[in-house]
Amino acid sequence: MIERGPFIKISFLTNDITQESQSDFQLLYVMDGKMKVRVNSRDTFLKIDDIYIINTNTIFSLQKEKDALVAIFTISAVELLNLTHDSSIYFATHDNKNVIKNDKQLIYLLKKMLMYHMQSDTLGILHEINSSCEILLHLLKHYAIMWKDNESNQEFKANNRINQITEYIKKNYNKEISLEDLSKNMYLSVSYLSKYIKKKLGKGFKDYVNEIRLIHAHSDLINTDRSITLIAMENGFPNVTSFCKAFRRVYNTTPTKYRLMIKKKGISQKQQNQAHELIKLQKYFIDNPLEVKIDKCELSFQVLTDITKRKYFHKNWSIIFNLGPAGELLKSDIQKHIIFLKKKS
Repeated sequence: MIERGPFIKISFLTNDITQESQSDFQLLYVMDGKMKVRVNSRDTFLKIDDIYIINTNTIFSLQKEKDALVAIFTISAVELLNLTHDSSIYFATHDNKNVIKNDKQLIYLLKKMLMYHMQSDTLGILHEINSSCEILLHLLKHYAIMWKDNESNQEFKANNRINQITEYIKKNYNKEISLEDLSKNMYLSVSYLSKYIKKKLGKGFKDYVNEIRLIHAHSDLINTDRSITLIAMENGFPNVTSFCKAFRRVYNTTPTKYRLMIKKKGISQKQQNQAHELIKLQKYFIDNPLEVKIDKCELSFQVLTDITKRKYFHKNWSIIFNLGPAGELLKSDIQKHIIFLKKKS
């Protein structure tokens, strides 16, 4: 995933997702093929040009056809809060089904951002950031709702408790937490809370906590050089043995062997999958070119000079030595070369 804008990040759905929750907003845009979204035990089937809104801390599952192309636009909840100073914002359609159909302007903005996402030059990056702001403005104007103004909303009531539970776990996963601690925080009995979590998340409290811990530990494992012990401790596992046990259950190998395997590959499977989807995106725009009106930016300036005055022009480029990075000065042979040139001049 490439972070190039302050509000929105682009990624692609490469594998099915089961029972996941995240702290940011997401827009799913089906560019090709079909997919299924499950939220609160309700299945929604999406086809080409359908857009689905996933609000923060919503438990969801995603399933797509093999060759489907689905772009995910992740909107930072923190940045949105900094911008609006309102934590009660969520996004919804008029029928509360969260499926956006036939919004040609939004589709155009999403496609435009995707097109610029494929460009690595400065102008492309700036256009991508500008497109992200246009998308956010469109969403706030047409789909934003305040929880505090809509407290009777059924979706809010259904999700509020499970959202509080998952948010508590995500904030404290790196600490020693127990079901008893959570029950005290929620003012609920341990037995009721245990059954409730199992029903809503499809797994027990301990399994869900370890799942969150493992997500962060996996990131540290492939992106840092920290020791296995330190990774286990920093992500809430009581000891290395419990970390390795949880890791092996998901990845069928030990953390040490997995890290060596990733280093040999040089690129993670997730990055490979994202790169593959980017190739599909490029092919999509070849088959479906998007006409974008680009405003030309013209700069003009005046230079005033007095032709009556004369001054000798020094050809300083003949005495300039292009060394390269400043760190080269630390090399003894470069230092000797510079001293030699200085004596010659």
